[in-house]
Amino acid sequence: MDAALGTRHHIAAEVEVPSGWLVGDAIRSGAVLDALLAEREAADSAEDRAITLVVTAPPLVVPDGRAVYGEAAIGGGCAVIGVGSLDGGSGCSETTLADRAGKAALHECAHAAGLEHCADPACVMYPARDIAGVDRKAKGFCARCTADLAHATLDAAPS
Repeated sequence: MDAALGTRHHIAAEVEVPSGWLVGDAIRSGAVLDALLAEREAADSAEDRAITLVVTAPPLVVPDGRAVYGEAAIGGGCAVIGVGSLDGGSGCSETTLADRAGKAALHECAHAAGLEHCADPACVMYPARDIAGVDRKAKGFCARCTADLAHATLDAAPS
């Protein structure tokens, strides 16, 4: 993912999810994103300006209760994905789950860098409406999104 986005990554310590973020066995994606944005606003070093991705084991939900694969603040430098939504309720293989998680992570981190959705169904930035849509997508960007990303990451990536 670092090569595709032009960023560097590090793995942070696991954190406890506040009970207010839970809806049954799911996590409210907006609550995670709000906390990340507040933390990012308070940070002022170049290292803290890197794209932040939170990965949750439980599924994510939006306010109307729908499950989502991830959510990001477009251009805001932070994103979240929920692995629990990516098995499609099928108990898929670890390989399939890892492939889906990689696509969701790249998609959401690209939003965090400033990219919008793409009209090319093969591009990782195409919006997936169901798990089959995630599976159909490529693991990379189309030519237009690659060009857009070259400009978007200039502000999001640490120097």
